[in-house]
Amino acid sequence: MAMMISKFHKLVQSKKVWGAFAVLISVAFIFAFNGARSDGNGRGGTDTAGKIFGEKVSYQEFRTAQRNVRLHYLINQQTLPNEAITEETWFRLMELKKAEQLGIRATDDQVGEFILSDLGFRNASGKINRDLYNEFLETQLPMYDISITDDEFYDFVREYLTIGMLEPLSMMGALASKNDIEELYHQWNDMLTVAYAGIPRELAPGPEVTLDYKKNYFEEHKSEFAYPETRIIQFVAFPVSDYTNDVAITEEEISQYYELTKSNYLVESAEEEDDTEETEPTYKPMEEVRDEIVAELTKYKGGDKAYADAARFFKQLGKGIQSIEELADANDIPVTTSAKITWVEPLDEVDETINNALALTQYAFDIRATRAQDAHACYSDVLRLENAVYLMECIEINESTLPETYEEVEHLVTQAATEEVLENAYQEKARKVLSAVQEAMKNGSTFEDAIKAVETAEAAETGIEVTFEIASVGPFSEAEPPQDYNELLIASQTYTMEPGTLLDKLVLRAIESEEEDGETVSEYAVAYAIDKTRADFSAATEEELAEIKNAILSKQAQSLGRAWQASLIKEAALEDLLTKN
Repeated sequence: MAMMISKFHKLVQSKKVWGAFAVLISVAFIFAFNGARSDGNGRGGTDTAGKIFGEKVSYQEFRTAQRNVRLHYLINQQTLPNEAITEETWFRLMELKKAEQLGIRATDDQVGEFILSDLGFRNASGKINRDLYNEFLETQLPMYDISITDDEFYDFVREYLTIGMLEPLSMMGALASKNDIEELYHQWNDMLTVAYAGIPRELAPGPEVTLDYKKNYFEEHKSEFAYPETRIIQFVAFPVSDYTNDVAITEEEISQYYELTKSNYLVESAEEEDDTEETEPTYKPMEEVRDEIVAELTKYKGGDKAYADAARFFKQLGKGIQSIEELADANDIPVTTSAKITWVEPLDEVDETINNALALTQYAFDIRATRAQDAHACYSDVLRLENAVYLMECIEINESTLPETYEEVEHLVTQAATEEVLENAYQEKARKVLSAVQEAMKNGSTFEDAIKAVETAEAAETGIEVTFEIASVGPFSEAEPPQDYNELLIASQTYTMEPGTLLDKLVLRAIESEEEDGETVSEYAVAYAIDKTRADFSAATEEELAEIKNAILSKQAQSLGRAWQASLIKEAALEDLLTKN
């Protein structure tokens, strides 16, 4: 559950939803403590959806839990099929019932502290924007068929904290013995040196790729050559620059912003200081960065105004079934029609960075339908990016299609089939080389002599003369890995080797391609452990031992958590009447 809360936290801090969601939770918290509030969670009703722990669960209780599951996945930008949502809903109810039985319940203070401290609810000037909160509840969530009040959102947070408080129960029984700790310490800190020999791809030129092979490849992998779905969208933009002239920045806001972002103005010392000497950080004075702060706040507040106008525009769409183009014309707002796009192509028609333009394209592919298919599902959210706020409508969807004949995509099939033939031949040759080296070393050869013997044998058999590049990596450990990319790649596959042994599987190494300037390609290699120096366990610090212990407990907790969930499901003895009706 802690992982879910962590995801919840990260999403709120993401740029995509920060403007709306961070304010949403903060205002929900403030509303919760202003005046009387209901502490109920919407449960009740007489109709029964099922039973858990022998107690009836009403349809209303089930629907509320189901909405909260959907909200959770929406916040995490994930989707689930309906049957999976139903399973998640029942398990959520089981967890909440078990928490109730154990007297576990997040308090108002805990909910408030979580929202205030963990989710960072303040905007750039440190103020709360209620308009964004209202727009999120009244406009954005209903687009996903989620309706939730202030109190219900507060209860949503409370329930997730409560479920998170059950986590220690699942970890009961997790132990980290001294032997376990010492074993993992050595796994992390023993210093290993590894020799490896790259297997040149030239050893396996591969057979000729025939026309029949290519046609068979096309039939078996036709989906790989599908023409991508394309879309045409229309959108309106509310440029932030259109609103900045009407923005006023107060001295209080400048001061608050400076204090909130003070770390951005840290003065780095030009002189090298003793690492052991603690010094107070020095910051640029506020007056020196005042213009920069005013510019940031002006842009942020301009964005607020642009967002508010875009949200009002969207509300007008919701009051009647009309297109963005019709409404834009009525309000004298320019509307833009895109060229045909695929989901990996940035929109050329927007005044944004490449990344933001690509993000808009991906939002366009989240739209579920065109107006002809579903007039209520053809719009995007109100989308706030760096330079403008956007609202999009999908006006044309051309579904992905498969090519009908091999000839349509012959050049692509030829390339893919050739790569497959070459890769299969190379893998077969690499496995043969590994077996030959293993056999030679069993008969007493050194690693280097075994490699030389394979070179000679291959030249005699195939007529291909190549030299296997022998190199070494190390000493290294998991705690002190190599910095070079190729060496790190080799190390990551050999950490657990013992000295004097040949790895019984091939490893990958990275080399520069001779054909593609500067491009890195992979090549198989045979690895041999030259030496391993045991780390001194008695020299381990308390911090190191604590980290190792936590790693062991975390791994055990995952296994225990799965067992605890299975036990809870069994104890709850779910009787799902929904599936029986």
